[in-house]
Amino acid sequence: MSTLYPPYVVGGAELSTQQIAEEMSRYYDVSVITSSPDKNTHREQMNGVTIYRVPARNVGSWKRPADTKLKTALFHIGENYNFPREAQIRSIFDEVKPDLLHTNNLAWLSTQIWAHAKKQGCQVMHTLRDRRLLCPYHMFGHGLCHRRCNFCKAYNLRHDSHSKHVDQIVGVSRDVLEAHLREGLFPNAQSHVIHNGVKDLYNKPYHPKPPYTFGFLGALSQSKGIDQLLRVWPKMPPENRLLVAGTSGSVDSDQALKEKYALPNITFLGRVKPDEFLSEIDILVTPSNYWEPFARSILEGFSCAIPTIASNRGGFPEVIEPDQTGWLFDCDNDDDLLQHLKKITELPTGKLEEMSLRCRERYLKDFTAETMLNNYRQRYMKLLNS
Repeated sequence: MSTLYPPYVVGGAELSTQQIAEEMSRYYDVSVITSSPDKNTHREQMNGVTIYRVPARNVGSWKRPADTKLKTALFHIGENYNFPREAQIRSIFDEVKPDLLHTNNLAWLSTQIWAHAKKQGCQVMHTLRDRRLLCPYHMFGHGLCHRRCNFCKAYNLRHDSHSKHVDQIVGVSRDVLEAHLREGLFPNAQSHVIHNGVKDLYNKPYHPKPPYTFGFLGALSQSKGIDQLLRVWPKMPPENRLLVAGTSGSVDSDQALKEKYALPNITFLGRVKPDEFLSEIDILVTPSNYWEPFARSILEGFSCAIPTIASNRGGFPEVIEPDQTGWLFDCDNDDDLLQHLKKITELPTGKLEEMSLRCRERYLKDFTAETMLNNYRQRYMKLLNS
C-alpha cells in the first residue's frame, strides 16, 4: 500500500515503492492499493503488478488539497476516521488474500489495515519514508519540532494504537526509524534500516573546472531550503553559477521566486530529467531544513560521482562523510552555508576529483537499486517463512 503510485508521483517515495513492487513481482503475485486520481475506483495492470486505486472519500484530495481552515480541520478528522474508505480497503484486502502486507506512506489511506491484516493471519511490514505518523506536518508545522506536541499525540492516537500490529518496521534512514521508536510506536516490531537505492545515472567522467557550477534539484519549498540557498547566493563570487531545477507546484510562486532572485548567475530550469541536470553541475546543494529522511537526489548525484553539500539534519549525516563525499552545514545558520559554499569554490579540482571517486564508490557499495531490492527481498523471505 502507498498513498501514491506511478504515474502519479510527487517525490522519491512513489518511485522507490514502484521499484520494490515490480522487483517482487518477479517472485510473488503483487497487488498495490493506492489513492485514486478521481472519485472512482480503478483496477489496472502495470509491469506485472495489479493496482487498485481507491478514492480518498475525504475533503479535498491529494490533487486538490483542502484550502481553508475549516476544510483542513475536516480533512484531518476524515484522515483518521474515514470508515467508508477503510471498509473499501479491507474489501480489496480480503479479495486479494495476501500472505504479506507491505505498507509505505499511508496519507489518504489508513493504518487500520494493519489491525485487519493481523486478524487475517497476514504478516505486516511498514516502511517509514517520512514523519507523518508522528505529525501531520512532518514535525515542521510551526517551525522545527524535536518531539511531538500534545496535539500531535492526540491526533495520531489511532495510528499509535494500530502500530502494535506491525511485525517489521523499516526506516529509510536510522534517523527516521529512531524518531518513531522514541515515541513508542511499533512496540512489537523488529526494526531495520534499508536505505533507498537508485538506478545508475552515470553518463560521463567527472572533471570539474573552476569557476564551479552548483545545482539544486528538488521542490521549490521552504522545507527544502531553497529560500536559504537563494538568500546567501548573492554573496558568492559572481563567476560561479547556480542551476535551480524543480517547481513549487504553483506557476505564480515559481515566477515570484525568479523575479526576486533575478541574477545573471542563477538559472531556473523548472522540471528536468535528473541525469541531464546532473551532467551540467559540479556540486549538488541539498539544504533541506526539516527532518528529511533520505534524499534520492544525493544518491543520484553519487551515482554520477558528484559531491554534495547538505544540511546536517535528518538522514543526511548517514550518507555524507564530511570532506570525503561532501560537506554538512548548520541549516540554522545562513553564514555557515555561505562559508561552506565559498570554501568549495577555493578547492583545487584535484580535491574534488578525489571526492568524486569516493562518491561513486559509496554509491556502488551501498546505494544501488539492486542493493535496496535485495535487502527487501531478504526481509520478505524471513517474514513469509516465520
